[in-house]
Amino acid sequence: MGKLVGEYLRDIASVTSNQIVGALRDQIVLKDEGEDKLIGELLIEAGHVTRTEVDEALRQQRLARRSSPDVLSFGRFYDNQVH
Repeated sequence: MGKLVGEYLRDIASVTSNQIVGALRDQIVLKDEGEDKLIGELLIEAGHVTRTEVDEALRQQRLARRSSPDVLSFGRFYDNQVH
């Protein structure tokens, strides 16, 4: 599995690991209250990152996932070739 969006944000923005962990804690509390919010939204609302930085982190994450091999697909391919 590739990097999480918070890891990309840490690389491209000035967000710290502590700020990411805080947003993850907030996300859990909100989920318990019935509200779903993405980590990027919470970091934007807290003023730790910009929308542009979140968009760039998501873009990099998508590109990395596209370029990495799909292990499950390879496993199915391998199984079909062996049998």
